[in-house]
Amino acid sequence: MKRFLPLILFGVLALLAFGETKRQEPPVQFTGGVVPHHDLVMHEIDRFWQEFSREQTPDLLILVGPDHQDAGSSIFTTAQDPQAFWSDVVLATDLQDQAVRDGKMTVNNTIFRPEHSVNLHLELVKKYLPNTRVLPLLIRSDASQENVLHLADYLRLNAHGNVAVVASVDFSHYRSRDEAETFDSKSLAAIQQFDYSTLSTFGSDNMDSGQSIILLSEIVCPSHTCTWQELYHGNSSDLPFQNPMVTTRYFSLFLSS
Repeated sequence: MKRFLPLILFGVLALLAFGETKRQEPPVQFTGGVVPHHDLVMHEIDRFWQEFSREQTPDLLILVGPDHQDAGSSIFTTAQDPQAFWSDVVLATDLQDQAVRDGKMTVNNTIFRPEHSVNLHLELVKKYLPNTRVLPLLIRSDASQENVLHLADYLRLNAHGNVAVVASVDFSHYRSRDEAETFDSKSLAAIQQFDYSTLSTFGSDNMDSGQSIILLSEIVCPSHTCTWQELYHGNSSDLPFQNPMVTTRYFSLFLSS
């Protein structure tokens, strides 16, 4: 019997190890997109969420946009009070609480209510992704590339299940139609090339939150080998009665790992 004891112990340990392997969580899958937040193109915003929901049903949605007024006391702000949102959402409170405890973001319910970059989308998120938990996030314009990459690493490590990251961003502002087209070419090139150094320098001529696109890109595709797909590219002057000399540009884009 003693002769077989090592073999028995080995078998028990192997079974235990197999059991641990079986209990491991499946690998996290990441997808992402870019969508406008100008209600002038609400029909295209609706189409984005409709198409997005056809491709996947994420467990978690990180919905990030600019803090237009830089009203947050920290560079990354979330909210947890239902009164802060324009629509009912299922919040990812576990991830929010963890990130706040770890000093990665702060909670400020007050600034969320008037900020449309995230709130504009919540009714459509509820409509097309009713069971998805949401982490709403605002980024101030003074967030550095280093700040954003640190947060991307943190969220990628601590998010679980199927994860979607959507950046709510409007592109070239206040330029003529022809000028905006030139700026858009530079913006799209920087996005497709994962050129974070360039994205982090962009202002309103190009987009209102290069930081949001950096966060999305780094969470979904840290290898920088993914391909962007364009769903929509338009200009406010495409619509009736809009001034072609003072315009806003829009992209709807998809990215998957």
